[in-house]
Parts: sequence; structure tokens; C-alpha cells
Amino acid sequence: MKWTNSFINFTIGIGIGIFLSSCSIIEPYYLDLPDKKKAKYAVLAIDVNNHKNQNNPNVYSINGNELNLLLEKNKSNKTLIIFFTYWCPNSNTFLPTFLEKIANIENLDTYLVSPDDWKYATSYKRYYTKNNIKHNIYLLDVFKYGKKRNPHKRMGKFMSEICTDCYTIEGFPSVILFDKDNSIIYKQSVKIENDSILKYLNK
Repeated sequence: MKWTNSFINFTIGIGIGIFLSSCSIIEPYYLDLPDKKKAKYAVLAIDVNNHKNQNNPNVYSINGNELNLLLEKNKSNKTLIIFFTYWCPNSNTFLPTFLEKIANIENLDTYLVSPDDWKYATSYKRYYTKNNIKHNIYLLDVFKYGKKRNPHKRMGKFMSEICTDCYTIEGFPSVILFDKDNSIIYKQSVKIENDSILKYLNK
């Protein structure tokens, strides 16, 4: 794996299963930082052809094209995408508990995605260490999605690249569940009903 910075092109991949979450982004943005600080906050690039999503978590960058490539290569029966942020109370408390509930479901890939700026990579590392989370966390590609004031807009642009019928998916946490053919079989925002989504996950 290699670190990415403002001078390196990179590719990333994620599996099937994503939760969405976000809150406001505070200035200065990663793209506004001097080069030395950019190097400090840069996140990892992913080799789509050789990427593991669990056990040794780290923080990676991702864009819609890279996620779609990961979905195409995924061999699991289902993929769950979760959009979240560590500092929004709803997703902060929801995520660790929910991940425990689905930990033993077989043939499921889960991807944790946040629209936060790369500046917060260290905070996300502290978050997954504190909560014993074994999945990677993916921050949206700052070079592709830019300095949007509202992280919901950043997320919306990303969503439009991975889903043609997800205009109702906004807010955090949010989830999208894909089957083995990469068709969406469940999606929900903010008030995630555990019994409802668990029914689909256990089918």
C-alpha cells in the first residue's frame, strides 16, 4: 500500500455494504493546507485488485468509480454500505452496536464511508481503535469531490455515481444493501430499523 498526497493518483475499492454519516466540515480543508501538512493528513490509496476490508483497519480514500470496481470484483452474497461520521451522535453510537449484530453473518462485505475531509483521518483511526472496529473506513476523495461546505452535498455527488435511485438517501447514518448481482435490495436513512435490515441480511 502507498500513501496518497496531492501529487499521487490513486485507486480505491470497497465491498458491498455501506453506511453513510456526516456533519459539517471545519476549515481549513485538506486542499487548502501547505504541502507538508498535506503529507501529514494524506490517507491510503487502495489497489482494487488486492484489497482487504477487514482485520487490520486503516483509513482510505474512495470515489464512486473505485467503489463500483470493488462491487464488480466482490464475491460475497451481499454488500452493505454504511455512511457515517464519528462525531455525529446518531451514527457514532449506532455503528459499533450494529456492527456487533452483523458480525457473524456469512458472505457479507461491509464498507464504512464518510464524506469528511481527509484532515480527520487521525480522528477516525482513534474512533475505530476505541470501538474495536475491524473494518476499514473510507473518506471521500478530496480531489474529486472538492471543498463542498455541506458534506451532504459531497455525499450526494458520490451517491449519484453508485446508485441511480438513491435520491432519498440522505442524512446519517444511512445504509445501502446490494445482492450478489449488485442490485440494491434495501436502503434506509437516519432511522435505521434493525429488525428490518437484519431480515434482509439474513435471507
